[in-house]
Formats: sequence, structure tokens, C-alpha cells
Amino acid sequence: MGINDTEENRAIELWMNLENTGSIETAPSKVVLDIYDQTKTNLIVSLTNYNGIKKVDLFQTEKISAKFNHQLSAGSYLAYFKIFNKDDLVKQGELTLSVLPKGTLPPDKSDFSDIFATLGLKDKPIWFYGIILGALIIIVAFLIIIIKKIKRHRK
Repeated sequence: MGINDTEENRAIELWMNLENTGSIETAPSKVVLDIYDQTKTNLIVSLTNYNGIKKVDLFQTEKISAKFNHQLSAGSYLAYFKIFNKDDLVKQGELTLSVLPKGTLPPDKSDFSDIFATLGLKDKPIWFYGIILGALIIIVAFLIIIIKKIKRHRK
């Protein structure tokens, strides 16, 4: 079990080793992360991941993660986790969570949100990205046609 350092507005990742000894693919059905201040007295936020956790194949052991979006400020916190298989609590524990100021960690290569934010493209509607993709396809097609015409005229 482990939890990566994260930044303000970057997902928290809780890592776990999962061994599948059953006859079907499996993954936790729910993971709960309760975030407390360092005094362990004030619950700041309770986060839940119901899906999006990679399933582990039959008779395999893999390191998988559950991601949680948050709005925590930079600082140190205590994270109490609970992992469920259906309604059964299968594991629980406590980890220290460090939230660093935005821009401290290198960009997450699996998450393009930092790149989109840098380009000013974050939180745009899906049709916006469709228009950009369509324009790029048209430009590439146009360039291919021009190159073919130039090659024909040279012959």
C-alpha cells in the first residue's frame, strides 16, 4: 500500500497490490479515502472511487491504483483508506499524504490535463476538441494533395 505525493488540483493516487486467486477478473468495488488534518481530529474531506480501477486477471498479482480528485491546499494530511469488495471491508489503514504547491512535480504523463491547462484548453466542451481534430485532419489532407500535385508537375 502506498500513496504518492501529489499537488494541489492533481489526483491523489492510492497504490495497492492485488492478488487474484479467483476464477474471474477482479478489482475493488469501492475505495474510500478519509483525509484528516495532522491532529487526526478534523475530517477535511471524504473521497470515494467506485470505478476506474484496473481489473486483475485470473491468478495474477498486480500493482493497481485508485485515483481521487480533490481540492486540498498544500500541506501534510493523514489519509485513512478503506478497500471494499462488494459490501465487505477487505483492508483498511492509515497513510501520510503530502500535497505540494502546484507546479512542484513534473507533469503526469498519463494525464493530459496539465498540458491542456498550459495551452488554455482545459474545461472546454467536447465539441471544441472535435472541431480542432477535424481542422487538423483537413489541413493534413490538404497538404497531402498539394504534395501529390507538386510531384506530378515535376514529372
